[in-house]
Amino acid sequence: MDCRGLRCALFDDDASALEELGCAESDATSGPRLVCPNRKNRNKLFVRGDHMKKALGLFIFCISFSAFAANSKNCAEIKSEQVRLALTASNLGNENTTRTPEGGAYRPFKIKSCANGGCDVDRTDSPIMKYLPDHPDADQNGYVAFPNMDIKAEYTTFNMTAAKLRLLGPEKTCVTRMIDNGSSVLLSYSEKNSDVKEDIFNFDKNQQVVSWMRTDSKGATTTVNFFSNGKIASHQ
Repeated sequence: MDCRGLRCALFDDDASALEELGCAESDATSGPRLVCPNRKNRNKLFVRGDHMKKALGLFIFCISFSAFAANSKNCAEIKSEQVRLALTASNLGNENTTRTPEGGAYRPFKIKSCANGGCDVDRTDSPIMKYLPDHPDADQNGYVAFPNMDIKAEYTTFNMTAAKLRLLGPEKTCVTRMIDNGSSVLLSYSEKNSDVKEDIFNFDKNQQVVSWMRTDSKGATTTVNFFSNGKIASHQ
């Protein structure tokens, strides 16, 4: 999956659904894929795992979940947590994103609940204004809009979600296998047609995630390293 240029998100199940939402899929190599909000309320979304593609921060991080059998109780829980992990990682990665294809600063996801293989979310529309007159995205008064989010809270959610996936691993939920040596955990997802092959977490002595690597079904990997305060230290 080529995700060059991807800076927002695409949510939904098929082309007809996208058309109903007023969204058009564009080639990610020639332009971004835009968030597909409900026409009645652009801030309210139900993010499902199927066909979900996300961008994380100033680097490309593609996530596509499929065929986790939404009707399967065994798969729905782990699928929900994977979606929660992706949304939280997107927020952490876009802390300083001041410009998006949909216009303005990145609008963080506010997760209301996660169940049945997805997450019910709102999007935050109230940015934080900072006076940076030399910034390329400064307005006529010299102020720049930044995403309004609590990094500490987002990182806490990320850690809680990683811990939940760690608890689900031994249950072999949705054909999941786990290797846990205390300071690192490998979760291997063997459900056929799944676009996510592995999640690997490395923890510090306080069991906080210090690095996360995701491998997709084609073998492409993305690694994210965190500072202790939840800010992203590096990625590759």
